[in-house]
Amino acid sequence: MPKSVMPKGVRLKSEQIVAKLREIEVKIGQGKDVLSANSLAQTFALLCRAAGVEGASSHSGRRSFLTRLANQGTAIHLLKALAGHRSINTTAAYLYTNPTQ
Repeated sequence: MPKSVMPKGVRLKSEQIVAKLREIEVKIGQGKDVLSANSLAQTFALLCRAAGVEGASSHSGRRSFLTRLANQGTAIHLLKALAGHRSINTTAAYLYTNPTQ
């Protein structure tokens, strides 16, 4: 998006995102392990806040992915395997429910 049409404050958010991604890139280049579950969750939270997405968590993508596959008819046993769950009950808890479907 050109700077001239960017909403006020977006540039700062974009700069924060770029700075965080560069920090990760530098650490990876130094051979440091930066891709822990916590660092990924923090980066995801930063990206969501910067994008103005409220209420998203690091599991939102997993939940949406599994829900979309379920809504397309994918068997729950396959969803369980894709998610790496031991129990179908855990997989079922991940799925968003829509009473109109």
